[in-house]
Amino acid sequence: MRLMPGCLVLAVLGLCPASLRAAGGEQTPGLLEPLKPITSISTSIQPQRGRLPTDHAGQVDLQRAASSAAARPPRGWTGFCWTAPGVCHRPLYFEDAALERHGYSLGLGQPVASTVHFVGNLAILPYRLAAEPTSECVYVLGHERPGTPTPLRYYRPPLRISGGLAEAGVAAGLVFLLP
Repeated sequence: MRLMPGCLVLAVLGLCPASLRAAGGEQTPGLLEPLKPITSISTSIQPQRGRLPTDHAGQVDLQRAASSAAARPPRGWTGFCWTAPGVCHRPLYFEDAALERHGYSLGLGQPVASTVHFVGNLAILPYRLAAEPTSECVYVLGHERPGTPTPLRYYRPPLRISGGLAEAGVAAGLVFLLP
């Protein structure tokens, strides 16, 4: 009995199904066509001589070609231009825009950098609350789109006299409050 190569290990164990044991053009029970020898398989995609299946797609193409061009639906291509959304949000006092929007990270030093960023923003929070009031809307129209390659930028709070006065008032109050 000749075994197919994929069935050799299973045949040793006695687990090879009977339908896979025949090879070399022999008729196998349960299959409609006999198995071909492995040497008859090639990489050519040319159709073999003989009976071919009916070309249904070719018939449909002939019918479409026969129809008039005026009866076809119009194929107007639409253009797509991105427009920035007009979404506004409240000021983000502790946002690290370079990291959160654009992915600029310091690798293993990022936790330390984020801690310094948070503590620094906490120290100037009175300035930021006066310079950027919580009732103010911030629009994303001036920022780059997320995911686009952008140069590294340092985002700073806006310069406002009201912010400076608030920060000076809080600092003076803490000096007099704490002994």
